[in-house]
Amino acid sequence: KVAMPLPNPAMMGAGILALGTAALGVFDIFRVPGLEDQIKELEAEVDRLEGEIDRLSGLNDDYEDLNELLEDEVAELALINDELNATTTDLEGQVKNLTIEVVELNETTQELYTRGEDLEELNQELNQTQVDLKVEIDELQGLETSLNETNELLKDRIEDLEDTVDGECGDAM
Repeated sequence: KVAMPLPNPAMMGAGILALGTAALGVFDIFRVPGLEDQIKELEAEVDRLEGEIDRLSGLNDDYEDLNELLEDEVAELALINDELNATTTDLEGQVKNLTIEVVELNETTQELYTRGEDLEELNQELNQTQVDLKVEIDELQGLETSLNETNELLKDRIEDLEDTVDGECGDAM
C-alpha cells in the first residue's frame, strides 16, 4: 500500500462544497424554486472561498520558503556563535597567558629595581671609597714628599758626618 498524503483541510472543505454543488447541479429536478437564489449565493461563496483557499495556500508556500530561509540563517548564526565561542575561549587563554607574563614582568621589574637600588648603594660606597682613597693618596703623597725631604736632609747630614769623620780621621792620622 502506498500512503496517500492527507490533503489540506481547507482543500477538503472546498472539495466537499464543490461536490455538493455539483451534485445539486446534477439533480436539478429536485430543486426547490425558492432556494435557487440561495444556491447561487452559496456557489458564489464557494467560489470566493476557493479563491481565498488558493490565496492562503500561496501565502503558506511563501511562509514555508521564508521559514526555510530562516532555518538556514539560524544554522549560519549557530556556526558563527560556535566560532565566536571558540574565539572567546582562545582569547581567554591568551588573556591568562598575558596576565601571567605581566606578573612575571612585574616581578622582574621589581627585582631589577631592587638590584638597581643595591647597585646604587654599592656605587655610593665605591664613590666614598674613591674619595677616601684620594684623601689617603694625598696623605701618602704628602708623607712621601716629607720622607723625600727627610731623606734628603739625612743624606746631607750623612755627607756632613762623612766629611766630618773623614776630616777628623785625616787629622788624627
